[in-house]
Amino acid sequence: MGATFAYVACNGSTDSAPSVAVIDCETNQVVHTVALGAASPLNGYNLLQVATAPDGSQAYVVINSANRLVVIDTANFETTTTTVSTAPYSNPSVLVGGGIAIRADGFQGYVTGLNPGYLTVVNINPSEFGVPNQAAAVAREIALQYQGYGVALTPDGGQIYVAMVASVTASQTGVAAIDLAANSPPKLISAPGLPSDAEFLAVAVAPNGTVYVTEYTFGSVWVIDPATQAFDEAATIKVGNGPKAITLSHDGQTAYVTNEIDNSLSVIDLATQTVTSFFVGEQPLGIALTPDGDFAYIALGSGSVAVVSTNPLKLVGTPIEVGGNPQSIAIPPGVPLTPVHVKFGLGGVLQKEVIILGEGGVMEVIPGDAPGPPLVINTNPGAEGQQGAEGTRSSDEER
Repeated sequence: MGATFAYVACNGSTDSAPSVAVIDCETNQVVHTVALGAASPLNGYNLLQVATAPDGSQAYVVINSANRLVVIDTANFETTTTTVSTAPYSNPSVLVGGGIAIRADGFQGYVTGLNPGYLTVVNINPSEFGVPNQAAAVAREIALQYQGYGVALTPDGGQIYVAMVASVTASQTGVAAIDLAANSPPKLISAPGLPSDAEFLAVAVAPNGTVYVTEYTFGSVWVIDPATQAFDEAATIKVGNGPKAITLSHDGQTAYVTNEIDNSLSVIDLATQTVTSFFVGEQPLGIALTPDGDFAYIALGSGSVAVVSTNPLKLVGTPIEVGGNPQSIAIPPGVPLTPVHVKFGLGGVLQKEVIILGEGGVMEVIPGDAPGPPLVINTNPGAEGQQGAEGTRSSDEER
């Protein structure tokens, strides 16, 4: 496997441009900074969220103060495709959340924060045959019950979960469960016993389908049973003060939760619900694990990135300075993209089958020319490698 890089989305400010700092995880040095705009007062409302393709070939950044998604080619650390825009951005005070998850084939992303109250489905590469370097485009928008925050796909890619809060006053909160294949309205999963100021912000899905959701106000992680699509309130886990982001170990046995208010990381043994918390730095926000799971990288809102060894649990070295108000972080799992199988037919008769390979190459299988029976058609590619994405609150709501 090649070098591992961490991509840190920095909000910027009146005096600095929003950017992505690229950290070489071998040396823990910043090797490149990708500017994403200009210094602006609107940067104070930025909630930059970053995700990567599973193979690390691209990085994707939601800039919701500009209502756009930026796609970065990581081969040269430059923005190489066009941005995606939805409705014009007019009132930053109403835009309070953001999150992003990328499908395992790398061809589609699911974004909150581009259009308040909607999950925006973006074709990262909308070309029919997956030809690289095509402009990204909005495929559709799914209306949510409330404003969306963190998002996470199930391992098979069939469902997506969105943490939601009704407004900046958090009068209602819940999680939307969306069946992507059925194209049906989101199912609202709520917790009736929660006070009105509760806030579900981040979500992660384990390999067995169990869903974990951070609740910010009262400092806990809630658990959704995938069989019942309901909260298992007895399984709720108390963590630190102001849990912001969550990610899971690759085997789904351990959860890592950043606690913004008390500047700590909570590590949860999910089998025993044992919680270990310790100081990691000022204002921990986004978190991501290296592909081997040995290290966690944590974006500190104070301007740096902390590195934590997962075994033994301890801080490693000094924080890596990135500046620019870092908000979120992503590390590609380093797995090949899942091939996409598409069939074309008339009157129920298969005319052509196209297999889009991870590098954007295409293999066509035409009935009669194929050496054997038609390949199995997979119209619902999986989503392994994108376990969770942190939710965010607008920067005008300082904690």
